[in-house]
Amino acid sequence: MNLLFAFFLLPAFAVNDSVAVFLRPEKSVILINERGADSRLQNLFSALNADTDLLWESEDKSIRLNCGRNETAATCTIRLLPSQRVSIEARRVLASAELRGIQNPKNAELTWESSRFNRFTVKIFNGRIELIGQKP
Repeated sequence: MNLLFAFFLLPAFAVNDSVAVFLRPEKSVILINERGADSRLQNLFSALNADTDLLWESEDKSIRLNCGRNETAATCTIRLLPSQRVSIEARRVLASAELRGIQNPKNAELTWESSRFNRFTVKIFNGRIELIGQKP
């Protein structure tokens, strides 16, 4: 019993980064949290010329990025709805759109993978964004 009590007194630590992909036919959500001044999410902000907050929606509102950051951490929630731009399948979601409203986006490709093998990739090229979320 004392050992169990001691276990609950130990401090909890989160990993430096995490990604989760939630797939449903009516909506997919990708959550990303990262620590570090030079993390992939920090690089995403730089590629999209964003400061501390990033809120972007595709023209048809089927793709939404809602992100925030400070000097040492960043978080992002990506919501995807089925449309001509978004394909939700049993184990993955694919989305692609023109980056309207973003001034001079820089080309980038960033990938995250969780310990549960959820995987998320963002590709920015020629003024477009492509998002790929996958579950094992």
